[in-house]
Amino acid sequence: MNYLFSFIFSSIEFSSLIILTMATFRFNILNYKREVIILSLILSFCSSVLDSLPLQTIAPIIQLFILIVLFKVLIKESIIFSILVNALGFIFFNVIEALYFAILQYYAIADISDLGGTHNTTTFTLQLTASLIVFIVSAIIRNLNSGFGFMDKFRSTKSKIKTTNKILAIISFISILLLSVSLYMLLSNKNLYSFMAFLIFVLIFNIILFYFYNKRDKEQFGNAN
Repeated sequence: MNYLFSFIFSSIEFSSLIILTMATFRFNILNYKREVIILSLILSFCSSVLDSLPLQTIAPIIQLFILIVLFKVLIKESIIFSILVNALGFIFFNVIEALYFAILQYYAIADISDLGGTHNTTTFTLQLTASLIVFIVSAIIRNLNSGFGFMDKFRSTKSKIKTTNKILAIISFISILLLSVSLYMLLSNKNLYSFMAFLIFVLIFNIILFYFYNKRDKEQFGNAN
């Protein structure tokens, strides 16, 4: 029964990640309900398989690459776009969860060691509450019409994809590299505060890159429409 609960709560957690990513990049989430469910179930199944293997320290990175591939196949976006969107979405998701867990640890409500449990009530509760917070953040982003709007124009301006591939590839590579380091810090050292500090740095770094990229190409994409 615990395995079933683990699968259910993992699916909810992954669905919150996917919805946060889509909200951040202004996808019309209602148009992708089926894809979100399929992605969540497949990722939850892959997570269950990885939990049974000695790959705990790199499991999140493997999950990210699986998500990127599935995102390309199911959402039908380019590989560069899929890498970029999911790398930043994954970082944003982990920042929210890290802040939440840091607050719980500070007030001695939960400990970082609780994250290591796979089939226990504490872990299920943490997954569910963290997912609810991510859903709320996603709703706020959606309602405020925030996020990276320039990606809408990028996706609709196919002729510009070749000229921007190099920039997007560099941003994507740096994002995943820094994300890998931050996740390894948490999973190998169990140091939530250093992980959170580094993860926030990674998020700020990516937002700065996106800001200047958006600022440079805003007028060009605007004229293309």
